[in-house]
Amino acid sequence: MFYALVHYPKIEADPVNQLRPKYDPHWNVIAPHITLLFSIPESIGEQRLVSHIEHVLFEQSALPIRLQGLARSWDDHLLLLVQEGAAELIGLYQALYSGMLAEYLRQDIQFTPHLTLGRFTEQPEKFRKAFDEAQQLNLDYECVMDRVNLVKIDEGPLQIVWSKEFLLQAVPRSR
Repeated sequence: MFYALVHYPKIEADPVNQLRPKYDPHWNVIAPHITLLFSIPESIGEQRLVSHIEHVLFEQSALPIRLQGLARSWDDHLLLLVQEGAAELIGLYQALYSGMLAEYLRQDIQFTPHLTLGRFTEQPEKFRKAFDEAQQLNLDYECVMDRVNLVKIDEGPLQIVWSKEFLLQAVPRSR
């Protein structure tokens, strides 16, 4: 089992869900999301991880984001990119991977805030078709990241077995 920290954007998901069942093998495991922590092993300890996340999020305000634009990732995923709010999400990602989680940060991969529309690691030749379909949908969403969810995922069979929601501040706290 492992943990991930995700944001479920409040968007009209129907267009995204036209693509995901065809191209994302995990579409029925987890709703459309933006991942901020990837595959943290269960051995880290749930309470320690929750405390770390609470500490990092203590000063984090709700953040307007815009999802627009498509890209192919280094590992053959079709991404719907975060345009507005990307720099802030990168900063949050770096803060989350500090302290007790520093050893889990992948230095060899640049973090690109995104929502995954499809995975083509097994069949990279299908990427162009999916990209063209996604482009025709003109995906463009504005929403506010006002909460994130820590999810615990069982790998066999792949399913979310536990979740904890963290609310972000509506307005920044004065320092």
